[in-house]
Amino acid sequence: MSDKDNSLNEQQSMLKNIGFTEVTGNRLGFSEGAIGYIPTDEKTINEIKNRFEGELIKLLDSYNMSLSRDSSYHLGYISSPYYVTATKVFIANTLCETIRDKRSANFIMSLRTFRPDIDDKSDSLIDEITKILKFDNNYDYLSLFSKATIIVIDSDSGDVKTRKELKGNGTKEVKIILTNKLPKNIYDDFMLLADTGMATGDQSLSEYLTLKKTLPYYDTQIWKYNLMKSIQKLGGGELKKYLEGKFVLETTPMKRIFSLYSPAETTLNPEQSIKKKELDKIISSNIATPLISEQIRSKMHQKK
Repeated sequence: MSDKDNSLNEQQSMLKNIGFTEVTGNRLGFSEGAIGYIPTDEKTINEIKNRFEGELIKLLDSYNMSLSRDSSYHLGYISSPYYVTATKVFIANTLCETIRDKRSANFIMSLRTFRPDIDDKSDSLIDEITKILKFDNNYDYLSLFSKATIIVIDSDSGDVKTRKELKGNGTKEVKIILTNKLPKNIYDDFMLLADTGMATGDQSLSEYLTLKKTLPYYDTQIWKYNLMKSIQKLGGGELKKYLEGKFVLETTPMKRIFSLYSPAETTLNPEQSIKKKELDKIISSNIATPLISEQIRSKMHQKK
């Protein structure tokens, strides 16, 4: 309803100017004075837990894949136009973060602004992803896998549009599935299954925190800069490098800032591991609904 640069007070004034007599303003998020996030309701969470495995088995069967407990799963949801950068960072950093996990790894990437049905960029998207795995100067990512199979799937037909294999020097087999959308129930199912995830915006972040109780990677749009800074502040100096790698930051429409890990940077010492668990608990438990409910009840009581 208003420009993203407007302050909370300006937004409240705008609503009063168009006729609302009572306006209560609260900031979502985790900075000082913010009230947290809106979690997914318990009924939905229970439905996901009851159904997810059966649905995923059917879906992966249609892709000629099996749902294996001997594999790890990593779900990315990227709604910004900069899905190439965010996808590369999520895959490279996750491979570093899970270097001790010898299971084969499956990445499922829902790229909302990728439109293979209209403007087929499947080949260039795969080329950009493989480029950072093959030629990055920060770390030899080829040592993290034996083979990476990258597949672009038409979300409407289920057909494989492009498929490419990249040979590595490691032992882990990696599959990367790229599509522009997943049905909401399938997306939720994969989120419950996922070992790591990437979110964009409010809803996917809130859903991930509700289901997983831990911080995902985050594709940070310009107006979410303060959210990123507040989380980094909560993490403190002990988690500075670790949290830098968790965010892909859009600073202007043409500029992205991100940090690529090496495995050494994802191996947290005991103090850092404790701090990470504390941070996850602080963020995931900081839900806004109790305060909002109390405000509503208070207003209703005043009217009586």
